[in-house]
Amino acid sequence: WVLFAVGAYTLNAVNGVLDKFMLSKRVGEPLAYAFYSSLTSLLVVVLIPFGVHFLDVKTLVFALISGIGFSIALYFYFQAIKASSVSRILPIEGGFIPVFTLILAAVFLNEQLTIMQYVAFIFLVLGAIVISVKKESHHLHPVALMSAVLAAASFAVSFTSLKFVYMHTNFISGLFWSRMGMGFVPLIILLTPLRKRLVKVGEKSSNSSRGIFVFSKVAAACSTLLENWAISLGSVTL
Repeated sequence: WVLFAVGAYTLNAVNGVLDKFMLSKRVGEPLAYAFYSSLTSLLVVVLIPFGVHFLDVKTLVFALISGIGFSIALYFYFQAIKASSVSRILPIEGGFIPVFTLILAAVFLNEQLTIMQYVAFIFLVLGAIVISVKKESHHLHPVALMSAVLAAASFAVSFTSLKFVYMHTNFISGLFWSRMGMGFVPLIILLTPLRKRLVKVGEKSSNSSRGIFVFSKVAAACSTLLENWAISLGSVTL
């Protein structure tokens, strides 16, 4: 599962660069970008013929929480990388997500790490902090820092909930229902006054912007697939 996790983070880095470009040069609105990114998760319906099962109520709730949490995390993450550089934000995410996940996994999943895993965990977090602090000489923008921390907390909720789901169902079903929860967020937004503003952003986008967006979301989908597989197999904290 370690190789799957490494592959996921590599693709996530590529996706992060594309997201930063889109937010800085093309889209400009983190909410709109998160809206359309979350909306693409509904394409998971293609998995229905491949072993999707109905879940019991408790597992379904955790699956939906995972998806909703991921969608919320994307908004804060996009807000953070718009206010700062991707190379600064990703290490912060890499440092805070394991900390929040460690706490949540211990409380809700009763997950216990071995001594060596704790040592690896500490080095992982310290390394991320050092990279983030030394990456740039100027101070991190408060909005970027707060958004990054909120994104990390939301990602941790999503990953911990997802691990619970994978403990109680197969991989395809867990992936399907969690992504449906993610797609539920933009559908709710469409019922609010924000609908017109978000639709206009999509209508004004150029063909090249749409092409970059599609490529970015393909990379994100591959990253999510590897990340989910790693979570289903190993420790959600690591």
